[in-house]
Amino acid sequence: PAPVITASLTSRFASRNQDEFASKVLSAMRAGFGGHHEKMAREG
Repeated sequence: PAPVITASLTSRFASRNQDEFASKVLSAMRAGFGGHHEKMAREG
């Protein structure tokens, strides 16, 4: 289980500063399967 947790955290931290299409698709899939609403990052 630990490698899965590490991989998910790494992916989450990497997606914070990226505006990639793949990240948006994953977010939409999570929302479609009943996931939580993701907050937009604050600028400034």
